[in-house]
Amino acid sequence: MADPISISLRAWPAQDAGKEALPSLISRINEQRGSFRNITESKLEEEAQAANISQASIEDQTNSLSGVDSQDAKTRREEMSTAREEILKQVLQAYSESAHALDFVSLLLTTKTPRQAEITMSAFLKKSLPLGCLDTDVVQIPQKSEAEKKQDELVSVGWKMQSLDSVADSLLRSATRLEQEIERETKYWGQVLAVKEHGWSLCRLPREKHTLGVRYGFAEAHSDFHDRGLAALRRDADGNVDLDRGIRSSKDRVLRVRVLNQGKPTGSYGKVPDHVFDDVPVETLIMNARNSIFDEELHHELHREARSYISHGIRCIDDRILLPYTDEKEIEIDLLSSTKDEASIDVDLSSDNLVAGSIAISLRILLSHAHRQNLRRRTLAPPRITENKTPRPMYTILRPIVENLQHRSTINSLQNFLNQVTQTLLAAGLNLGIDKPTSPYYLKSLTTTSTSISVTEAFIHALTTPLQSSITIRLPSGLTTIKLEVHTSLQQPFSGTNLQSSILLSQSGSTLASIPELTQSTSPAALEDHVLHLVQLDILSLLASSRDIGDNWTIVAAHAGELGRTNRSTGISDRIFISLGKDHLDSHWQRRGQGLNLVGTQEWQTSTWERSNDRKARGLLATIREAFK
Repeated sequence: MADPISISLRAWPAQDAGKEALPSLISRINEQRGSFRNITESKLEEEAQAANISQASIEDQTNSLSGVDSQDAKTRREEMSTAREEILKQVLQAYSESAHALDFVSLLLTTKTPRQAEITMSAFLKKSLPLGCLDTDVVQIPQKSEAEKKQDELVSVGWKMQSLDSVADSLLRSATRLEQEIERETKYWGQVLAVKEHGWSLCRLPREKHTLGVRYGFAEAHSDFHDRGLAALRRDADGNVDLDRGIRSSKDRVLRVRVLNQGKPTGSYGKVPDHVFDDVPVETLIMNARNSIFDEELHHELHREARSYISHGIRCIDDRILLPYTDEKEIEIDLLSSTKDEASIDVDLSSDNLVAGSIAISLRILLSHAHRQNLRRRTLAPPRITENKTPRPMYTILRPIVENLQHRSTINSLQNFLNQVTQTLLAAGLNLGIDKPTSPYYLKSLTTTSTSISVTEAFIHALTTPLQSSITIRLPSGLTTIKLEVHTSLQQPFSGTNLQSSILLSQSGSTLASIPELTQSTSPAALEDHVLHLVQLDILSLLASSRDIGDNWTIVAAHAGELGRTNRSTGISDRIFISLGKDHLDSHWQRRGQGLNLVGTQEWQTSTWERSNDRKARGLLATIREAFK
């Protein structure tokens, strides 16, 4: 914008003729030059020449600056034109206002001096209004009495006092409100400081820079759950911290694990925390929110992984995951919310509760381990960039649990079977030695772990490796030992439970020498049949080598359980059949031939020892010795 230009409208002053008179000139010369004696013609010529030189220099400077002035000439003319228009506008406005004032005064004076006032009126006013239509009157202000003046003063004082009281009340209310606001702010920031002292990370909300928030999520969680791990710390009407977790995370949820026996719960672990009291510390609310989002991510990852293990008997029904446990029991995993009705389970602290609690804690530990693996991968060098998007790896959380359940179920089944066989043999007077199953976890790696990983990670790695246990069985003869090995893994190429048995012989002449040292079984039932067959063969070896039942006993058909002997001098032939099951041991014998008191063939005699019966007075060896005296 151009600078304003000030132009004076004052007329040029008229030239005073008295200044050009001779007396005036003489006095001016005396003031400037002094006496006329000091003025000579030569000095006047020198002054004239000096003036001409100075005038020439000024003209040169003017010519040198003319180039610069010519550049601004156009701008200067525009500024002059604009200033002229502005001056004309203001002059016209002043003229219009003065004309209106003149018409007003002239119209007012028409009631007093109409002829003189009509001369100064404008033609428009004369046509519009008649003369004398506007007049003035002098009005005298009424005088107030002393009582009225005193009343007015009292009213004025009353208004002032009322105004002062109103201001005082307003200040008191403001002070009270300010005091309450200070108390609420002090309470709010005290709770925020307590949250900070408990180690929670505070930050600003991304979309609300003026709002303070707390980050309670997990940095290595999936993006869907990582973004939800931020809540606003808002202040309520009482000054308490209101944890605003948003719409998606407003409810607390917890992962529940239950043991179902034919559809009825017999053990449970997991319950939504109750917020009955209003004075719950904000640290507790933040911790509940952290546990809730952790369990939600855990439930989501379990569903992803469960879909790949459907062939192992795992089922996904709505938001529930069902894992096979035993023949009659199964494990149920679901996500329990505060709005979902939870059926009360009136059970004592039993093994099913311990199983459910162990599974729930193990699942949380494995998800934390997966988060640590994500952090380890993130610290490594990034992979090569390709056109195909790298899929998100699936966490290994459910697989160790399923492996442990399958392995534990198989071991328990084998132990129950061997206990039944042991009780059956004890009833027959035979002893079957069974050692406890070895631990399926390779914990020796904890002592030889490298410095690159911690002991905790080495422990988790030992728990997630394929499981392998062994059971050692000492057969009744005392000459043979059987080792049963159970190997469980859901990883390729082994997917499931592999069973094998190995035979350790102390004598080469045993009936078990013809059996392969290492035998693979396809199912626990096949392994049980194989163990029964091996024990039966060992019992045949024991009877054949025992001197208590006589001499010359030989194994006629080992796999059929048949023993026999023949006395050539008397022509008597004896036969024994042994049949072993997990609940019974049967012995059949017969004597036939001619001689002594025996005529013809005797009928088959049978003796049975069952697991449910008490131990008989006579065992297998005593019964056979008595039969063939």
